[in-house]
Amino acid sequence: MSPKKTAKAKTKNGNNGASLGIEAELWQAADKLRVMVKRVLRKHGYPPDKQEQATQTVLEQAEVIARDWAG
Repeated sequence: MSPKKTAKAKTKNGNNGASLGIEAELWQAADKLRVMVKRVLRKHGYPPDKQEQATQTVLEQAEVIARDWAG
């Protein structure tokens, strides 16, 4: 089971998320970021057929920035 599915399973089973590992928390943060990016793209009329690639690009850019901030 992937970390993403594990995180979702733990929260579905009534766990409040307090015991999630750091990797699961990162997957959850990426999911939230993905949703926010898609909302912004829709709000500003970005073509639906290009939204997935644009979302992936933004997530990749966020990973690069995070690595730079981490040192």
